Amino acid sequence: RDIDLGADTDVGANAVTVGNSIRVDGRVGIDLKAAGGDVTLSGNVQRDVETFAQSVTLVPSARVGGNLTAHLDDPDKLDIATGATVSGNVDRQIVAREQRRNRYETVGFYVRQVVRLGAAFLTGLVLLWLFPALRTLTLPNAMAVLREGGIGLVTAVTAPVAALLACITIIGLPLGILAFAVGAIALYFSKTVLAQLIGRLLFKSPAGTPHYAATLLAGLVIVVVAINLPVVGWILNVVLTLVGLGMIVSHLLSLNREPAA
Repeated sequence: RDIDLGADTDVGANAVTVGNSIRVDGRVGIDLKAAGGDVTLSGNVQRDVETFAQSVTLVPSARVGGNLTAHLDDPDKLDIATGATVSGNVDRQIVAREQRRNRYETVGFYVRQVVRLGAAFLTGLVLLWLFPALRTLTLPNAMAVLREGGIGLVTAVTAPVAALLACITIIGLPLGILAFAVGAIALYFSKTVLAQLIGRLLFKSPAGTPHYAATLLAGLVIVVVAINLPVVGWILNVVLTLVGLGMIVSHLLSLNREPAA
């Protein structure tokens, strides 16, 4: 992170430094190349100095025997104090700050979402085939949505803590690891279960609901689009995850409450 070549440092040949903060107080026998946030030179470089940094400072005791080339995004960030010596040329090369490319303008973004959708669809098909009851979970009203979201939030907060506490003891270690694994699986499938419900509501008609594969795919498309919306996407991602997780937990609890046959 921080590089400091003290006054007693004597580099016989070239010095190449990369760090957040770079200070050279000693001697460099040939060339100095420095890449970092802030570069400060107070020592003696026999030949050329080249920097790639946010700011470059030569204090009065600095000596550069050759050229000084500073790659900066702001020309005023090169400060050569009175008394500092540069025998060659001083070249400020302005490097334009790279603008972050809008992710919606990249092909890779859409490829990742298609892969994400395909993986969720295939794993969701397996889940709904193994556990048919998950195909028919419902949220009849807004209160049910809030309840399942609350259950999902409590589960997401308390379950990892309980699993961690179980891992403290040798006897509870397998149980804790199992709890972490089950929790991770439940989180992964939380939006899948909710997507199946959304798809069923989308295709709801007097003629009946189509095959669960169709409703799952339709629901997953809506979910993937929602969680990738600008600004609110991450909020929707959290909400959908917690509601779906609450639905899974509520279903598991209802199974435990059912009387034995």
